[in-house]
Amino acid sequence: MHFAEALFDHLVDELPMSERHDSWRFHHLGELAVSSGMASIYDPTSGEADDLDVPPGSHRVYVVMDAVPEAAPMALGILLWFGEAPPVVLGEFSGVGVLTHCGVVCLSSSQDNDDALVSGLMRLAGQEIRRRATHGQDRGLLPVFEDACRQYRPDALQPPEESAPGAFRAGWHILSDEGTKTTVIALLDNGEGGSIYPCLDAQGREVAHLVQFETE
Repeated sequence: MHFAEALFDHLVDELPMSERHDSWRFHHLGELAVSSGMASIYDPTSGEADDLDVPPGSHRVYVVMDAVPEAAPMALGILLWFGEAPPVVLGEFSGVGVLTHCGVVCLSSSQDNDDALVSGLMRLAGQEIRRRATHGQDRGLLPVFEDACRQYRPDALQPPEESAPGAFRAGWHILSDEGTKTTVIALLDNGEGGSIYPCLDAQGREVAHLVQFETE
């Protein structure tokens, strides 16, 4: 079974996200408010991005993390559900995806006002990746992260300005700015990029986007 099928079963049957599978962990991250009719998923170092067409409104976000024994969690996928009915079928690959160079990928409603949030998230991500490396759990992410940051975003190699114990421990972290109404969701992936798939409801309508990250 593809993890998308298992996630769809959870959404259709309204099963608790805390239910565990042998290979995956599902988490509801809350809602992403979109005013422009478009969300962005992007690499926070190079800025390479792809847009996700969604109607204006607040849309539910779910993440799929892997469950490799004795390893720290890493993202396998993120679902942005914008329709009323739950997704039941994974559509054909859209032909587009997001390139990730640093082992961190961001989802937000806009890249226009996100720089301070992304800067904070990247420093927190670096702190967690280094912590994992000291325990042999970074899964090769540390050199990927540091190389990308040196090239594109050197400030991300600095310690966090504010302490946030546990940030990225589960493989993700979220920061929001009430002033700009901007929220950025950041995930740890393996730095290989992700492919975007449409998700359809029982009537064949597109109701969600799934970004599936390449696995190791």
